[in-house]
Amino acid sequence: QTNMAAPDGAGLDGSTTKHLVLPNGDVYLGEVHDGKPSGQGLYSWVDGTTYEGAWISGHKHGRGLCRFPNGDSYAGDYQNGVKHGNGKAVWTNGNSYDGAWANGQEDGLGTYNTADGLRYTGTFSQGRPDGSGVHTWQDGSTFHSVHARGSVVAKGLYANSE
Repeated sequence: QTNMAAPDGAGLDGSTTKHLVLPNGDVYLGEVHDGKPSGQGLYSWVDGTTYEGAWISGHKHGRGLCRFPNGDSYAGDYQNGVKHGNGKAVWTNGNSYDGAWANGQEDGLGTYNTADGLRYTGTFSQGRPDGSGVHTWQDGSTFHSVHARGSVVAKGLYANSE
């Protein structure tokens, strides 16, 4: 059961803007329909995680920004509460991924950057490189390869930047 306090207004679709404080201490401020986050809103979990963006029936759904207490973040599309569509994840170790997501994992065309300057652009499946891609180093050198479930299965052309 939620403690719904201070409705701020009513929407044309029957939604209202509310400030919800859940029994576990989580807080939601935003549009609500049928007692659940629906529309735009900001949800703050007691562990420090926050999500600001689109909701449908209590699930992250649409565009949003999620920030985690350790400094990691994800800005992009959600479907039924999981990363799905296009988005960018940035981890505190300096790595990042920008591209397609499916069912919460890197899936489709994307670019993965490491903190030490290596970039991989190619296809991903279930969170791992899968298909053709290009590795690029800081000096501009490139290596073309084909991956299967994260492992290189065919080596292609290496090009030195000089």
